[in-house]
Amino acid sequence: YSSDHGQCIVWRSNGDHENNDGSDPQNPSPGYDNTDASDEIFMLRFDDDALSRWMITQVSNGPVGSISSNPVIGGYWFTRQCRSTSYQSDYDQLGNGSTGIHIYNYTKLSAETEQLSNAGEFGLSVNPAITGASSFARGPFVVFESDADILANGSSGFEIFRHRIFTFEEKQYTYQSVGESRKPTVSD
Repeated sequence: YSSDHGQCIVWRSNGDHENNDGSDPQNPSPGYDNTDASDEIFMLRFDDDALSRWMITQVSNGPVGSISSNPVIGGYWFTRQCRSTSYQSDYDQLGNGSTGIHIYNYTKLSAETEQLSNAGEFGLSVNPAITGASSFARGPFVVFESDADILANGSSGFEIFRHRIFTFEEKQYTYQSVGESRKPTVSD
């Protein structure tokens, strides 16, 4: 998955690709390695327009057998490209007791991860999509599907949720007693 201007790409791999030495203050290293060959999310960031200088950062981390997948990368205009990488993981990335599959967001500038689906809530939160480039965007926004009752309103089955990065604003777009809503996408 590529950022709008192609400055970054993100992907899932069981390789050990991290080469981020932490020297770039705009892209500190979280200090992960993947010597256990679990499925993790990696971000390749190009430092120049010629694509000759680049750095790979591992943005998720879990033990053998864990799977982080479906990465998307945002940045709603050029100076903010690559700031937010959202993905799903079956491993509790924050150690807060979450079970099931949850949506996480990695922020490049701080090398920090936040959980977008409720901590401790059991269920499947999957298939994230993220807004792209816009000079007036109020996001970025991440949309995803979940069968967890994230907003504690009694919903069951797969519903569509939207999370606004940086403000932790969450909205539920669908609510139905019968049927499912799946695989959302979002415009810029």
